Amino acid sequence: MNRRLYVFFALVAAITTTIAVSNYTVVRAERASGDPDDLANALATAPRGLDISDPTFQLGKFYKTIEKTDTTTNITSDIQVDANSAKVIKRNQDDNDKTGILRVTNDFNQLGAIWSNIDEANYIDITRDQTMSMWLYFGRPIDKTKLAEVGDGMAFVLQNDERGKNAISTKNEKNSKGQDLKTPMFGETLGVWGADFDNFNNKYLPVDIAATGIQNSYAIEFDTFADRLSKYIDVAEGKGVSFDKNIQINPHYDYNGLFQHIGMNYPGEPETYIRQSSGENDSVHYFTMNHGYEDEGVDIANKDKLSEMRLTDANWHHMTVKFEHGDSRLSFDYDDKKLDGTYKLPKKSVSVKLKMRNFNLGNKKKLRWGFTGSTGRFMENNLIVFESIPSFVSADTSASIKNVTKNYTIADGDHVDIGDDLDFTYNLNYESGSKEWSKILASMNLPAEVTFKSGSVIYNDSNGNSEKIPLSEFSNNNVEHVLLKNLSENNKKATIVLHTTVNDVKEKTTVGEAVAKFSSDNFIINDKTPNFIIDVNELNICTDPSEPVNYDSIDKVLGPISVKGEIWYSKIPTINPSTIKVKSSFNGGTEVTTSATGSIGATAPFSLSIDRSKVHVGRNTLTLYGQDNAGKRTKEVTIIFNVGGTLLFGNVSDTVAFEDVTLGYKGEIVPRKPGWQVEVVDGRSNQKGWILQARAESLVNSKTSNQLVGDIVYRDDNGKISTLSAWTDIYSHAKSTDEIETFYVANAWTKNNGILLRLNGKNKAGLYSGKIHWNLVDSITNNNTIVSN
Repeated sequence: MNRRLYVFFALVAAITTTIAVSNYTVVRAERASGDPDDLANALATAPRGLDISDPTFQLGKFYKTIEKTDTTTNITSDIQVDANSAKVIKRNQDDNDKTGILRVTNDFNQLGAIWSNIDEANYIDITRDQTMSMWLYFGRPIDKTKLAEVGDGMAFVLQNDERGKNAISTKNEKNSKGQDLKTPMFGETLGVWGADFDNFNNKYLPVDIAATGIQNSYAIEFDTFADRLSKYIDVAEGKGVSFDKNIQINPHYDYNGLFQHIGMNYPGEPETYIRQSSGENDSVHYFTMNHGYEDEGVDIANKDKLSEMRLTDANWHHMTVKFEHGDSRLSFDYDDKKLDGTYKLPKKSVSVKLKMRNFNLGNKKKLRWGFTGSTGRFMENNLIVFESIPSFVSADTSASIKNVTKNYTIADGDHVDIGDDLDFTYNLNYESGSKEWSKILASMNLPAEVTFKSGSVIYNDSNGNSEKIPLSEFSNNNVEHVLLKNLSENNKKATIVLHTTVNDVKEKTTVGEAVAKFSSDNFIINDKTPNFIIDVNELNICTDPSEPVNYDSIDKVLGPISVKGEIWYSKIPTINPSTIKVKSSFNGGTEVTTSATGSIGATAPFSLSIDRSKVHVGRNTLTLYGQDNAGKRTKEVTIIFNVGGTLLFGNVSDTVAFEDVTLGYKGEIVPRKPGWQVEVVDGRSNQKGWILQARAESLVNSKTSNQLVGDIVYRDDNGKISTLSAWTDIYSHAKSTDEIETFYVANAWTKNNGILLRLNGKNKAGLYSGKIHWNLVDSITNNNTIVSN
């Protein structure tokens, strides 16, 4: 048997410790924060995050050499001072909250760095697709009337520097004995870029400044201070003040003294730096930085606004970073989520195809990643809360709502009726990782317009374990439940189902998205359910039965099928049955009119009878509604009668869509929009098996006849992608019962698996459409079939 659907895609005081190290003395001192009030605000508003204590992350170790004279002996010696300002602090004093906040800087003239610990399985594996997410906080100006007096910012860095966790921007200097030193440099370097502090050396070329940055690296900078000086008197001071001089300023943008931006490039490559001469004296030079806007392979949404940022607003900003190994593409969405977990349109989206040769990995497959940051004569609190680390846990979720009463999956904007039973379903899918996704706290908001009745968690392990969610875990429209089992390679899936009923409302009501958060100490992810509309009918109807009725076989249908019901008004206490008619149709046949019976009262009863001869093996559908003499109608009711003995499709969406994108790039995977339904009803006996196949046509712009540069694909739970250009097995099952079973295939897919769209290059704007064909095979599974339970 074969079904098809149409698919659309739119493109658019100090404590001092002394430690002996080689011939030097190392001194570490804790300094008071430069803006403690802002730090307090950051901690009070910080979201929950991961435990980043050792050995997950490692603070960089780099030292600044200073001269110190012993007042007793009058002997001068070199002292090494620990120069890393970074520190991991707690969000609060709750012993149950292990959230670690990375404080990169908190005072003037600081330099901070923290790195993933490759030896503890924290790294970017360049052979796999990976996603990580985090929250960033850039502080505020201490003087609110001087918005530009902040700095300097932070940078997200991928690196293979031979110094490892000790990599940092440096300047070549000599100590009092004439020995060569590499001094860590702050300010515009952000701890990652080369150091422009040698402005009188005419032999200082791009290759020389590149050698002072972190080597074999790529950085995304969040620059909060404008380094735009180029005059002789400014450059000659040798403090690095010019990296941003070449960025074009939009004359229509009100900077208010602020010039903050995002940039990206390779800190250790000469091409990143452009040597300039001071206009007043050619003997003095400075460097500007190529911010990566024009690099080949870079795609930037809202490209002309990357220099029109407001980062230092004393708010947390979410960032999602993705690495796609197919074409070594690094992308990020900045400011893509609210603090409550609600997703929103990113303020900035950037994608770049990395030049992997610049990392000099050789046969290695792992990149160290982390953050650096700095301040200078101005300061800010630079903070980070990590939310997901791919090498620890890579997982995904999906959220959907099924209208059980009417047997369909709700898409954004769909309508429901008062009294409808709605199942809120959340699929948690563990993809890979070095750790289990453990002690998962599922916090699921439910709309105020529904009532929670019960819930359960079903695991996809070999034992088919499940657990109940009691009413005691529901409070203030929120269900909080800690999963009793961890998700891992041996137990990859958990499905949470919350059974609810739509409440009575006085008028037509739009119900917004409901946010769910699934968090642990090693992985945090959010999801949301679609919005929907509750209709209010003046004329109401209920039926018995109201839910699907299952018969093992046609022989079990012993006689006519009886359906009873009642009709009543919402705002009128009585109803006259003689004015009420019931319109019904069975299996799409001719509409039949039946009169309500009884005397005037609160309800108008009715009764329908379905002749046994009209019932067939498989799925039978009765649709009905009530209507009065004035033309007022009830909602339409659908009742399903499943008769065993056959295998067939249930509900399959006629029209579905993928998410809209701008241009797109080669290898980009586009997720589905809500509303996909693919159901299989199996009324056969125990041990029978079936396979679901799919084949997709090309997507074409009907207006221009241009074919989309991309294809519809299927990605399984292990990340394997199969094109649907030919019939492809995507789901299979063997029955373990004689009961009639209905499988909601699309509801089990997450954002990262199932049917997806893969782009193979840039596309012109437009609406592209095509067809997906479904085929249901009455067969047991074979070696090429993807098995899902």
